[in-house]
Order: sequence, then C-alpha cells, then structure tokens
Amino acid sequence: MNCFRLPSDYHLAKISWPIILFSFSMTSFSQEESNPSTLTLDIDGNGQYDALTDGLLLLRGMFGLDGEPLITGAIASNADYKSAVDIESRIEKLGDLADIDGDGQIDALTDGLLTLRYLFGLEGDPLVNGVITGDAIRDTAAEIEAHLKTLMPAFPDDQIIYGTDNSDTLYAGPGNDILYGLGGRDLLYGEAGNDIIDGGSGQDKLYGGDDNDTLYGSDSFDELYGGNGDDILDGGDGKDQLYGGSGHDIFIARPGDGSDGFITTSAIHDFEDGVDKIRLDGGLNFSNLSITQGTQGSFYAGGYIHYYDYTGHTLLRAGNEYLFVILDTHHSDISAEDFN
Repeated sequence: MNCFRLPSDYHLAKISWPIILFSFSMTSFSQEESNPSTLTLDIDGNGQYDALTDGLLLLRGMFGLDGEPLITGAIASNADYKSAVDIESRIEKLGDLADIDGDGQIDALTDGLLTLRYLFGLEGDPLVNGVITGDAIRDTAAEIEAHLKTLMPAFPDDQIIYGTDNSDTLYAGPGNDILYGLGGRDLLYGEAGNDIIDGGSGQDKLYGGDDNDTLYGSDSFDELYGGNGDDILDGGDGKDQLYGGSGHDIFIARPGDGSDGFITTSAIHDFEDGVDKIRLDGGLNFSNLSITQGTQGSFYAGGYIHYYDYTGHTLLRAGNEYLFVILDTHHSDISAEDFN
C-alpha cells in the first residue's frame, strides 16, 4: 500500500500523520440541493485551486473538524471566504459532488485523499493507489480525474494567476492569461487563449493548450508542451524537454542555458524543418554555432557504465556549450533558414 504524506509542518488539528494509518469516524455532509455550476474546489474563493488551502480545508471538514481547527493555517491570504462559518457552508454545499469515487459515502480517507492528491498534481496510479473502495462507481484514475475536473472549472477570462512556493496545479481557462507557478513542482495549463506561462523554480510541466502561447520553464528541469498554435518555448536553465506541438513554433536558445555536455543539455523533441524556428538570444548569431551529428559511446558515473546513442540526433553548440539536442534530425537539414 502506497502512503501519501503531506509536509510535516501541516496538520489536521489534533490528528497525527500519516493520516492513512489511522481509523476515524466520518462525518457526512448534507446533500442539500445546490446549483452544481457554482460549486468548485476553490473552497476559500481566492480564484485558485490549492492543495494546502482548498484541499486541506475539504479534508479537515470530512474528518468532522469545524470552527478554528478547520481553518487554522489553511486560508489563503487573498481568500474571499475566511471565517470558519463561511468555509463550513461552502464545504457543505458541495453535497454529494464531494463523493469523488461515487460509492455513496463522503469519506476523508478516500474522497478527501483523492482530492488532496489531485491538487498536489498526482495523476494515474499514484492518485488512486490504496484509496479506492470496493463499492466505488468511479474506480479508475481516468474516471476520478474526470470528476475532479468538473469541480475545477476555469476562472473568468484574462486572468493573472499566481501559484505558491509549493506544488500547484493551475488552469487558466479560455482567456489570454498569465500563470506564475513560482516554487514547487507545478502543473500549469494554459488551455484556450494566448497565454503566458512561467513555471518559476522547481521541476514544472507547462501545457500551452490551444492558440499562441509563450512558455517559460525558468529554473530546473522542466517539460514544456506548446500544444496547438504558434508557440514560443523558452526552457531557461536546466535540462528541459521541449515539445512544440502543431503550428509554427519558436524555441529559444541563449548562452548560459545550455550545458558542457550534450547528454545533459535540453532537447527539442518535435522540431519540423521549414516550419519551426530556433531563436538566438543573448547576443548569439548563426556564425557562433556548430551544428553536428550526435555520436555514440559510454561513460562511467555512480559506479556504473552508461551507454548512449545520439547518432540520430543533431547537436547544436556555441563554443563549449551545447544549447540543444534536436531529436530525430540530421545535421545537414539544419541551416540558417531554421533560425531567427
């Protein structure tokens, strides 16, 4: 059984961690009639879905906490709903929508944990392992994720959305939005509209979605997915994985963002010759570049011999710095026409 643990500085009042090792009596919420279109997992009403505020509030409520023990340390500074009475009301109004697995019961150790894990960015097996009951109607990760997404609709158009220093999952919606992941391992979704997405520090995954987006990985090892449209992908520092998707995409290369070895530099996975471009930034120009075919070989590290084969990929270098590995291309097909 896989255990899911929160950071040690968060707690559920007097309940000790790890919570899935204990047995508690559960509190069922009233199944009052509410307008489902107005009910979301943004429990504190700050325009964001956050594990350590909304997820923790819902989980505490499912454990039967109310008053100050319900809200202490779990209300965002920009929350619209800050009192225990307001939070209790918003949790109660979710009604049977909070029955995430659809087993007819609202249970902290199943529905609460599923919600919290999803808000922390877990998907697939890590989301559902050990927390699906035998009576669940929604008993696969795909079904659980689909239900949770219905409780996380996009916020109004053209927003500026900020994450936290923890791991966030943010959805921009249909407008031309700006998302800042800040710290932590974030999942950032631009969805529709011409969005600007900045992962910030931490290992992030950025999804542009539809339309023409600009994605900034910033620090660490990030994954950038442009999606549909003409996108700009700027991985920044670290070994990044860049996927332009459909459209005429631009990949940013600059001094200092690469590596002294091609095995540890960023990779462009789907460069289309004659369609996509590489933009040279930071004073680089085409005459500074060396474009060669990859090699194969081995190296010794950590007590093991590691073998590699880059013969099917193009290496892009400026001086001693490898800027990109352009996967599944031949160096002879990469010319000045592919840069701007």
